[in-house]
Amino acid sequence: MTEQTGQTEQRVDARAAAEQWIAAFNAAFAASDAAAAGALFAEDGWWRDMLVSQWELQTVHGREAIVDHLAPRMTHIGALRLAIDPTYEPLAVPGAWVQAILTFENRLGSGSAVVRLNPAEGGDFEAWTFFARLEALAGHEPTEGANRPHGVVHGGRREQENWLDRRTREIEFADADPAVVIVGGGQSGLALAAELKQIGVSALVLERNARIGDNWRKRYRSLVLHDPVHSDHMPFLPFPSTWPTFMPKDKFGDWLESYASVLELNVWTGTEFDGAEYDEASGGWTVEVARDGERRTLHPRHVVLATGVSGRPKTPEIADRAAFGGRVMHSSEFADGADFRGQKVIIVGASNSAHDIAHDLAEHGVPVTMVQRSATQVATSKHMFDVLFEGMYGEGANVRHGDLLASSFPLPVLFQLHGELAFPEIQRRDAEMIAGLKAAGFQFNPTGIQELFYRRGGGYYINVGAADAIIDGRVRMRPGVEVARFTPTGVEYTDGTAEDADTVIFATGYGNVREVVGELFGEAARERCVDVWGVDEGDEIRGVWRPTGQPGLWVMGGNLILVRQQARILALQLRAAESGLITA
Repeated sequence: MTEQTGQTEQRVDARAAAEQWIAAFNAAFAASDAAAAGALFAEDGWWRDMLVSQWELQTVHGREAIVDHLAPRMTHIGALRLAIDPTYEPLAVPGAWVQAILTFENRLGSGSAVVRLNPAEGGDFEAWTFFARLEALAGHEPTEGANRPHGVVHGGRREQENWLDRRTREIEFADADPAVVIVGGGQSGLALAAELKQIGVSALVLERNARIGDNWRKRYRSLVLHDPVHSDHMPFLPFPSTWPTFMPKDKFGDWLESYASVLELNVWTGTEFDGAEYDEASGGWTVEVARDGERRTLHPRHVVLATGVSGRPKTPEIADRAAFGGRVMHSSEFADGADFRGQKVIIVGASNSAHDIAHDLAEHGVPVTMVQRSATQVATSKHMFDVLFEGMYGEGANVRHGDLLASSFPLPVLFQLHGELAFPEIQRRDAEMIAGLKAAGFQFNPTGIQELFYRRGGGYYINVGAADAIIDGRVRMRPGVEVARFTPTGVEYTDGTAEDADTVIFATGYGNVREVVGELFGEAARERCVDVWGVDEGDEIRGVWRPTGQPGLWVMGGNLILVRQQARILALQLRAAESGLITA
């Protein structure tokens, strides 16, 4: 790879290059020689690991920094015995790098790694990027596959308690408190609960709705998942091959309900989490819940907020709101465009929710204006996923391989590759749509969606129809302005113009989870907790899937791809804490 793009000769024996590098790597780690390990990296190389060099998520850039990072951690890491993963043959990516998926074992357990190699002086190869993630703790391997439970005891004595009796007792936690309380029974909470169950950590999921899946069923009627089904599988239980590429929300809600049942997860529905208090001395929580009108006090050692990586709905304070004679609402309250027939609607905001709602309204013949304060990235769903998911996710693809390859790019590298290669190609394919949007007054942002997602959690739209409604004029754009104040019949914009409306919908996002922490766990916990989401100074995502700053408090969330990838990472940290490997 060249310094910028990673180009290498195409005729390379990829397996030989990988084996040569692995042998040198294993020797360096067997000798606890950080300098020798660092010498195997390019001068501008990257090391990224999840729970390997310490109980954290780490990204390190540059050969010298990698040596400095590894030197004090060699004892923790131990001999990191790498081997080529037999399910993935190393390959030379034309014009790019040699890529190999690896397995490893060390004193902590086992996991997987990905290395990308380029020629160095003297004919050897050096690593441009190296990624490793712990996937199983020694002695706590997941009870799946060959390690599955037996399910029955054969012999002269029959079990006195059958499966149903045991499950009823487990769900009620009549004999002991759970080690982990998970607040939220959506995909995040259920995926984490599934991972914890397989490694022997007792967990209870609290869901305020009457049924698992209601958090999806109650969203706006036209909602369909924007990511294709191939990339959205949940841990241990992939979607059937007969399922549609893009899942309707109610179908997904029903799947989540089935998932909790099939995987025997402990869930209390119709349960309100009324807050918790942390005891410094015992290192545990006192949790108060209300379940079907009855109160219960629990004493877990860990609480996980799995209600999403966003906080409460955020609506800006606009002057003269009381003067407006119509309705004002947040996008989270929107249900069905049919409810607005005969009205004129203004939507403030231009990200995914704003576009979905505008599209739904337009499909019901409702005149709608979208107020776009700043530029937004838009990519056609098919073109975006064809480019970004090539070689990782798709019909018949190995999802585990896809997850490893997707996780293996340090975020700055991911942003650079998407900005310089992937999204220019997507925009080339979307040229006609982008031209139509710009002609309609839409402000287009060329920044890659992944960077916007990780840094801001918004600022983009994956087109499943709204762009067409903007281009053909059914959704009218008001770019480059904000709502300055309300009038009795509508709004006045910051450019001095006015517009009438019956309803104003603020698709203006959500606050930070840290504010929810303050509400539920108190001001001291909020002060300790870092902001959740966004890229930190270490080039990792803040406050989610990793320590929050408040002992015993964790946050689980993200899209379905990240939920599947990171549920095990968080579960392993909780297992390590329960095993005394991590302390507050």
